[in-house]
Amino acid sequence: MTRPARAAAAVVAATLAAALAACGGGNGGPAATRPPIETTTAPGATTTAAGAGGHGGKATTTTTPRTPGQLAVAAYQASWDATFRALNPPRVLPELSQLMTGDALSETTGEVTVMARKGHHVQGSMTTHPRVVSATATEVILDDCAVENSMEYDAANKPVDPANGVRTSFLVTVERVGGA
Repeated sequence: MTRPARAAAAVVAATLAAALAACGGGNGGPAATRPPIETTTAPGATTTAAGAGGHGGKATTTTTPRTPGQLAVAAYQASWDATFRALNPPRVLPELSQLMTGDALSETTGEVTVMARKGHHVQGSMTTHPRVVSATATEVILDDCAVENSMEYDAANKPVDPANGVRTSFLVTVERVGGA
């Protein structure tokens, strides 16, 4: 499977600004030491605990509101998670258009359509290492050296395209749309 075609971005809509050449570095980690994402917080919000949705009751915890950068990173990761769900089995999920716009949505839905047409599916995940380059209340730019670990299977469920430790550098523009 063409690695750049799996490109995705998000925040309740986003645009993939550019998928750049593969990252450097060795043994599956980020290409270079990168500053951490922003972690500034303020008191007061309630969030659903990770893994609680869809598994019975909802677990909630009181936490601090997240910054635009933190929201962008979460949405970016959610877009990758949704992409891999859409590829196994391949089908265009409504959440893709809730998480992506522009080239990111077009490339992702195109890849899902190709996989479905071929009778193939992909199992795997993308490990992201995003760094906030700039952030406003409505737009965040992320720089990421993502590591893909996946396998494409044909209609007979035979492996055809492994992507173990494949690194790709992404420069992603994440836009906030709507309220909240």
